[in-house]
Amino acid sequence: MAEARCCFKLIGAIVVVLLLNMNSPCIGCSERDRQALLALKQGLVGDDGDRLLSWGTEAQNRNCCQWEGVYCSSNQTDHVVKLDLEDQSLRGKISPELVKLQHLEYLNLRFNNLSQSQIPDFIGSLSNLRHLDLSSANFGG
Repeated sequence: MAEARCCFKLIGAIVVVLLLNMNSPCIGCSERDRQALLALKQGLVGDDGDRLLSWGTEAQNRNCCQWEGVYCSSNQTDHVVKLDLEDQSLRGKISPELVKLQHLEYLNLRFNNLSQSQIPDFIGSLSNLRHLDLSSANFGG
């Protein structure tokens, strides 16, 4: 009988911990980074469908660290540090909201068709950027 009570207490404690974790926000990208990426997506379209389909606002897609081409730091805040959109058949304009990705170190837009815009001036404002590849992105101007 004492063993059964002990097991029930242990199971009860596990259930409480699981419920608490379900109600707490999961660690993921910052809201600021997520909004900046959604603004970027809004200005871009793919030639053969939506290549940025994993980038969404639905509950299952809210963590931008799990989006295709998006890589985050491994600390508690999970800031976007790498954006690799090479060869995604993207066209359109790069949103100035990209500058809100303050921790971005790596940006690759190689092999896309961004002829509707020039290389944005605000790229120079990405102060943590260490790698930038715009080759064959077909920027206009």
